[in-house]
Amino acid sequence: MVHVRPFCSLACRKLDLEAVAVSSVATILRVGLLSRVQKGGPWVRIQGTIVSKQFTVWWPEDVVGKAVRLFCGKVYCNPPPGLGKMTHPFTLAAFEKILILGTSETMPKPHSEAGTAFIQTQQLHAAMADTFLEHMCRLDIDSAPITARNTGIICTIGPASRSVEMLKEMIKSGMNVARLNFSHGTHEYHAETIKNVRTATESFASDPILYRPVAVALDTKGPEIRTGLIKGSGTAEVELKKGATLKITLDNAYMEKCDENILWLDYKNICKVVEVGSKIYVDDGLISLQVKEKGADYLVTEVENGGSLGSKKGVNLPGAAVDLPAVSEKDIQDLKFGVEQGVDMVFASFIRKAEDVHEVRKVLGEKGQNIKIISKIENHEGVRRFDEILEASDGIMVARGDLGIEIPAEKVFLAQKMMIGRCNRAGKPVICATQACASSFLLCTLFRRTLGLVPWSLLYRHMLESMIKKPRPTRAESSDVANAVLDGADCIMLSGETAKGDYPLEAVRMQHLIAREAEAAMFHRLQFEELVRASSHSTDPMEAMAMGSVEASYKCLAAALIVLTTSGRKVAKEVMIGQDQSTPSWAQWKSQAPIAREAEAAIYHLQLFEELRRLAPITNDPTEAAAVGAVEASFKCCSGAIIVLTKSGRSAHQVARYRPRAPIIAVTRNPQTARQAHLYRGIFPVLCKDAVQDAWAEDVDLRVNLAMNVGKARGFFKTGDVVIVLTGWRPGSGYTNTMRVVPVP
Repeated sequence: MVHVRPFCSLACRKLDLEAVAVSSVATILRVGLLSRVQKGGPWVRIQGTIVSKQFTVWWPEDVVGKAVRLFCGKVYCNPPPGLGKMTHPFTLAAFEKILILGTSETMPKPHSEAGTAFIQTQQLHAAMADTFLEHMCRLDIDSAPITARNTGIICTIGPASRSVEMLKEMIKSGMNVARLNFSHGTHEYHAETIKNVRTATESFASDPILYRPVAVALDTKGPEIRTGLIKGSGTAEVELKKGATLKITLDNAYMEKCDENILWLDYKNICKVVEVGSKIYVDDGLISLQVKEKGADYLVTEVENGGSLGSKKGVNLPGAAVDLPAVSEKDIQDLKFGVEQGVDMVFASFIRKAEDVHEVRKVLGEKGQNIKIISKIENHEGVRRFDEILEASDGIMVARGDLGIEIPAEKVFLAQKMMIGRCNRAGKPVICATQACASSFLLCTLFRRTLGLVPWSLLYRHMLESMIKKPRPTRAESSDVANAVLDGADCIMLSGETAKGDYPLEAVRMQHLIAREAEAAMFHRLQFEELVRASSHSTDPMEAMAMGSVEASYKCLAAALIVLTTSGRKVAKEVMIGQDQSTPSWAQWKSQAPIAREAEAAIYHLQLFEELRRLAPITNDPTEAAAVGAVEASFKCCSGAIIVLTKSGRSAHQVARYRPRAPIIAVTRNPQTARQAHLYRGIFPVLCKDAVQDAWAEDVDLRVNLAMNVGKARGFFKTGDVVIVLTGWRPGSGYTNTMRVVPVP
C-alpha cells in the first residue's frame, strides 16, 4: 500500500509526498504520479522543490545501509550507511522520469492503475515551463494525447454522409454538430437529413451513459451578389484576358446576354459603394477587376487577373460598405423551416453589423428564441465591426474562405487570432472553418509573379481539403487544424470532406486525433492567467463561486467538478471538503493520487484562467460570478471535471468561458440545451431522462450519480478521484450556493 499526500500548493511549485517502500518487491513511484501500489514496507519521505533544483529523501532506519536504489533520470545512488537523510541532485526532467525505490535489482516497468484517466501526463514536462518559449521547447512528440477531446467537431452533411448508418459511425467517430448547407438542396431534402440525424442519435439512447446528443445547425445562404447568364446557354463560358476592358452594367437587357465585353450584376447600388480604383472579385476571387471609371448605372473595369467565367457567379466587393439586406427572401423561408424542424443553431452568412443579427433573430421569432445565432464573418466590414456583431450574437464563425477574398491573404491569420481572442475574452463560442493553407498561398504567389493569375479558390478551401479524395491529410492541413485549436477555437468544422468526400469517417477521426494532440500541447498556464486577468472585480456571488471552484479543482487536482442547477446559474457561498483530512486512510490517499501526479500539468490552465478573469469586465450577473468562482475552485484543488446541472446551459457556458483544465460535465433535462452545449469548448453534455424526484435532495443525488457514472464510463475519472460538486439549496434558478470536494465513489 502506498500513501500519497500533497503538502504544498502550485503557487510555490513544490512537491512533498509520503510513500511506503517495500523490502522485497520494488515499488514504482513517480514524482507527482503514483503508478503502482504495493503492500508492506517502511515509510520513505520524499520532498522535491523546483526552486532549489534538488530533492531530499528521508530513509527509515531499517532501510539505511541496505541495497536500496534511488533512480531519478540517470542518477543511481544508495543511501549512505548511518545516515537517515540524503539530498540528491534534482532536475526538471526528473518529473517525467520514474522514481524507483526498492531492493530488487530488476527495475519493473511502470503502470498506471491508480488515479484519473483524464488528467494524465500529457505534455507534463512542457506544462511545468515558466515561459512560452520554454513551453514550446519541452513539447514531446511521444507524449500521450489528452483523453477527452474538448473541441467540438462540426460536420457538414451531404450525399456522402446523410444515410443513417453513416451518421451513426460519424457520431461514434466524434461528430458533435451536424451542419446543413442551405445554399444547396430543397426543404424536403433537408427535412429528410434532419430526420436521419435524429434517428442516428436516438439509436444510442438505450444506454444513457454512452448517449451523446448531436446538434443540428442550419447554415443560411445569405445575401449575395451574382453575375448574369453568359450569352448562349446556362453552361456557356467566356475567357477574360488580363488587361482587357470589361463593362459592368445594371441594365436588365443584358441579364442573359453577358459576354467578354459586358457583364450584368444583380446589385443595383454597386455604383454607389465602389470608387475608382476599387477591386471587384468574381467567382470566389478567381477573376479580379479594377474599377477605372464609373457612371450612374455602369462601371468600366480592367481585368487584372483573368480566367474562364461562367453564369451566375458570386461577386465580392472588398472594403465596400455593401447595403444588401441582411436576410434574403430565401433566408426567411429557410429560417422559418428551421424553426419548424427544431434546429439548435443558425450559422448566419455574411453578417456585416449588429443590425443584421437582429434581423435574423426577428425572423426566428418567439418560437425560435432559443436557437443560437452564430454570425459568420466573411467580409472586411464584418471584421471592422466585429465587436458589435459579437455582442449581438451567441457565437462567431471565422469563415476564412470568403474572408480571404475580402482582405489580403497575409492578413487572414491576424483576423482569425483577433476574433478567436475576443470571443474567448467575451466567453462566447467561436468556430474555425475552411482552410488557410500555406502551401496554397505559395502557389498563388507563384501564379501572381509569373502568369498574373491569383486563383484564390486554391488558397481557402476545406480544413482537410485533401481528404475529400485521399485517406490522409497533408501536413499543412493537419497543422492548420491544430493551430486553430491552439488559438482557442471552441469548434472546428468539416465541409466538403464529410458532405461529398470519399473518406468522411476518416476525416472526422483525423480531426478528433489532431484536436486531442493540440489540446494536450496548449499553453494552459498562460491561457488561464490571461482569462482570469480579463475578468474584472465583481460583486456577483455566482461569478466568484465559479472562479473559486475551478481554482480549487486545480489546487487539489480533483478529477471532476460537479455543478447542479436547474437553469445553469451558479451561486456559491460555501466550500465544503467532503472528507476529514486529519486522519489518513487508504481511500483518502487514493483519492488524492491525481494531486501528486498532475499538479504541474495544470499550471498553464491556471495562467490562462487568471488572464481571462483579469480581462473580464465588472459584472453583477450572478451566473457569471459563480462561473468564475467554480473555475477558480477547480484550479485550487486540481479537479478533473466540473459537473454542471443546468436547464438553459448558461451556467455551463460561463464556466467554459474561463477554460478550466477539467472537463465540464453539463447535466440537463433539456435536449436542446444538451445539443447546443457542443458549441462550447470543454463542455460534455449529459441528457438526464429520469423523472424528477419529489425530494429535491434525492433529485440532486440522482443527477450527481448520473454525472459520476458517465464520467467513469467515458474515462474522465476513476473511483477514488476527486471531483467538485456545485449544488443548489432549493429548486429553481439562481440558488446554487454550495460547493463540495468529494471523492468519486
